[in-house]
Amino acid sequence: MEGSRGSRIAWIIDLADGGIAFGKVMGEIMRVAPGAAVAVPIAQLNTGRLTFDGVARSADGQLWIGTDGGGLIVLDPVSGKVREIRHDPSKAPGLPDGRVWSVMVDRSGLLWVGTTVGIGVTDPGADAVLSLLPGQDRSRGLKHASVGAIPVSYTHLRAHETR
Repeated sequence: MEGSRGSRIAWIIDLADGGIAFGKVMGEIMRVAPGAAVAVPIAQLNTGRLTFDGVARSADGQLWIGTDGGGLIVLDPVSGKVREIRHDPSKAPGLPDGRVWSVMVDRSGLLWVGTTVGIGVTDPGADAVLSLLPGQDRSRGLKHASVGAIPVSYTHLRAHETR
């Protein structure tokens, strides 16, 4: 069987222009233009031992890629420009943890990330990430720290905006 761990596809997502992008486990990101039959590389991320865990596309077309230990990678699929957002415990507010297991953009454009210690939420154009972490009083907030998936229905979290 041809292939190795590094050639496995970790994620696939549609692009704003109608094309698709996909990421290989060990960091190569490819793009297929609309109507094309060939994938072309758009970025090679120096992930070391990191692997990809989730991806979402924000309204501006940027791809937000979760990693297992390296935080978030933000990729412009047109230019190939890459920006990293890492967990920094000395910087608050910030990414709750470096292990980002799930990524989602909601209907209002907010970016949600599920990590091993809680949820982070941000406006993709902002510099800060608000962390929602479990506390001593588990009757309020998150009951468990580890967030492996983010549900599509989140209206209860946004109830304060309708008042």
